[in-house]
Amino acid sequence: MTTKYPYHERLAFNLLSICLIGLIIYLGQDILLPLFFSVLLSSLLLPVVSFLERKRMMKSIAIFITVAAAVLIGLATIYFLANQAAHFFGDFKEIKQQLASLFSKIQRWLSSTLNIGIRTQNQYIAETTGQMKESSPQLVGSTFLSLTQVLTYLGLVPIYTFLLLYYKPLIGKFITSLFPNGSKSSVLKIVTECQVISRSYLSGLFFDFVIVFALNTLGFVILGIKYAVFLALVAALLNLVPYVGMLIANVFCMAITLITSQFSRCIVGSSYSRHRAADRQQHTHPMGSR
Repeated sequence: MTTKYPYHERLAFNLLSICLIGLIIYLGQDILLPLFFSVLLSSLLLPVVSFLERKRMMKSIAIFITVAAAVLIGLATIYFLANQAAHFFGDFKEIKQQLASLFSKIQRWLSSTLNIGIRTQNQYIAETTGQMKESSPQLVGSTFLSLTQVLTYLGLVPIYTFLLLYYKPLIGKFITSLFPNGSKSSVLKIVTECQVISRSYLSGLFFDFVIVFALNTLGFVILGIKYAVFLALVAALLNLVPYVGMLIANVFCMAITLITSQFSRCIVGSSYSRHRAADRQQHTHPMGSR
């Protein structure tokens, strides 16, 4: 016979459990965050591993080949992005000159329209720049720590993924042992459904990335916009961020187009971006189909 505790005791226990879980996640984020990505990646790679095992390949070799292929694809994507970024920043002097010319036009427009003198504008810019210089050491330090964390995650995710795939049966037994004997089939069903949902979500994100990259590249090339591939790649990556990602990508692409292209192209490009954003709002973020 189970004991039924009073409502206030159950409420206090639930609140305490939520606080403890949040504290554990906060303190262990350096370990739990790459573990979370590893769980998603392992669920995506599991069908490939199962296919190789059906071809009578050893389990450890099949997992190693699959994880290594995923790592190579990731490195190739990073190299392609870095190559496009290097090409973009290689023309940074020209972009800087065009940006200075555009900034001068904006200053003259503000001076004639809003009666804000150029000297006042320059003074405000100098004050803002001084404040940024004061906070630059902290910014550099936080950026270095963030870069170190990213490199650490990139090293841990393949290792975690390999271990999760290799010890999948043992992990499944551990999860089912946490519940009563009669609910084993229900637990396995829920775990399987979670794997299918996460796999479908990641597949949907991948196809969404490919489609957005291809359409943006085609549109930018037709419009004659400079750095079409780089801008399309940045837009496709930012599109993976729900809701605000495509908005940031549109602003970034419009700004670069405004600096590097003629004004008429910029109008057409901005209209194209607005049309793409309006079209995106009519669809939910990709969850894939089961």
